Amino acid sequence: MAEVEGRTIRFRQALIATGGAPVVTGVPGLDPGASVTSETIWELETLPGRLAIIGGGPIACELGQAFGRFGSEVTMIVRSRILPREDPDAAGLVREALETDGVRILENTTVGNALTTDAGSRLRLSDGSAVDADTVLLATGRTPRTAGLGLDRVGVSLDTDGRVITDAGMMTSNPLVWAAGDVTANPQFTHLAGVHASVAASNAVLGLKRRVSGTVPG
Repeated sequence: MAEVEGRTIRFRQALIATGGAPVVTGVPGLDPGASVTSETIWELETLPGRLAIIGGGPIACELGQAFGRFGSEVTMIVRSRILPREDPDAAGLVREALETDGVRILENTTVGNALTTDAGSRLRLSDGSAVDADTVLLATGRTPRTAGLGLDRVGVSLDTDGRVITDAGMMTSNPLVWAAGDVTANPQFTHLAGVHASVAASNAVLGLKRRVSGTVPG
């Protein structure tokens, strides 16, 4: 039994698959109406002539390449390097591909503040330069959707970032609750979430002992 947003829910087994949400990084001076995330960028009705992307992870690279190919003037502003968790040589190949598609990549750079103008947004960077943009994509990571689920009431442990911790069978610290996808402390990849969800569901419903590799130790 758990209390979720004021409602009591009874269950025998449960699978948590609430996913994650984009981290909205506050940039002083940036008009919220001039920024989008990986979820709201699809609501744009016109192609941005100039798209600035804050972030250098997989989502930033994917959308940067896509909009570069669409014809936008894309600038990626990256705190360290693109794809920092990946092999440097592999990340280098992605960088070359992005640059071939016209994407400008500013690594080891951060945004200090922004100024809203009639022409759009001007992002002031840590090196003293500036980037002008019609639209700013905030792509600095994702956060798990665990708020309001009442997981503490049923003994489901979370890590320091609020992500559900599972074992290799996708079971949480409560033996009646499983979890899969971006809500967990496992790598956030779509194909991996599908595999983990299959394992979690079959273990929960059929009582199997399937296990996966690539989980983060609880």
